Amino acid sequence: GGAVAGPRRPAAGRGARPPAAAPDPAPGRWTVTGAADPREEILCGLFAGTLGRETYGPDDNFFKLGGHSLLAGRLANRVHGALGLRAAIRDVFLAPTPRRLLQRLGTRAAGDDRPALRPVPPALRPERIPLSYAQRRLWFQTRVEGPSAAWNAPVVLRMDALPDQALLAAALRDVVERHEVLRTVYPATDGEPRQHILEDPRVTVDRVACAAAEATGLVTAFARLPIDIATEPPLRARLFAADDGTAALVLNVHHIATDGWSTGCLLADLDTAYRARTDGRTPGWTPLPVQYADYALWQHELLGDTHPTARDQLTHWRAALDGAPAETRLPADRPRPVEPSHRGAVVSADLGAGVHRALLGVARERRATFFMVVR
Repeated sequence: GGAVAGPRRPAAGRGARPPAAAPDPAPGRWTVTGAADPREEILCGLFAGTLGRETYGPDDNFFKLGGHSLLAGRLANRVHGALGLRAAIRDVFLAPTPRRLLQRLGTRAAGDDRPALRPVPPALRPERIPLSYAQRRLWFQTRVEGPSAAWNAPVVLRMDALPDQALLAAALRDVVERHEVLRTVYPATDGEPRQHILEDPRVTVDRVACAAAEATGLVTAFARLPIDIATEPPLRARLFAADDGTAALVLNVHHIATDGWSTGCLLADLDTAYRARTDGRTPGWTPLPVQYADYALWQHELLGDTHPTARDQLTHWRAALDGAPAETRLPADRPRPVEPSHRGAVVSADLGAGVHRALLGVARERRATFFMVVR
């Protein structure tokens, strides 16, 4: 629940513009070298676009060039959409180059048994929109434990000068209007949770004046305030204005509405909206193809009792987990408590070049990412 400090971004006054977030390269802005056929060339382009690289070859390794599990998921989805091949994150780990991945997938057609993910007009949505299965897990834990900062995902943008508070609030309202999930609360009816999308949520950016020496403590305290997802939208914002002229914008988002990959999208949209508001206009972005509520409805259709995908997955996991221990006991420096305290800290350490190379070697040998090894 502690604050995670982001990069320092300059922003000052009405005419100031924060730097734009780097988007994915548009198709055609990369160079593919050495592709054997059109499908391999397309796959190289998908790798390049996912990693944000200007050039890519069929034998370039995804993880050696900065890939990780979140990007592997994005790449697998793009392969499915572009080539019609059923790719999973596991496939990217086992075959991390375009050539090897194409050989592994072969002619593994994605099949047409999965329903398409499409937007559902509000008038055609059910009265009670279900939660996705990941959201339902978080909802259940908050019901058992009560509101907690354990699921906060705060982002802190440190600025060299104070931005325009009114423009910032307007930009944040633009972003919340664009993304339904940022204005959704999760009440329960007869013990069953549902998504309730607010049409006109109250979006504000509170400003707090403080001494520069106390700013970090105030930012951390705000980031640790619990969010009651049953009654509150999952996004809060506060602007801390220090007496030395610097500022910190804190976006505190509940994990039910965000993840590591989504944070970049949130900041990119806020950047776009702030620039537009600085120019005296509303952002002219393209409407989202689907909202998170559409995904939740699609997921329930895909994994419903009557769909073969659900039956296949249940059969697989029942067999895979049969006989597994209830708890995986790992060596630790202290006994595991009966109840989690949710207290944590950040420990920094410098690794020499030799240790870093050795850890990378372990990751490659085990077909894992560097993050997975040091985690």
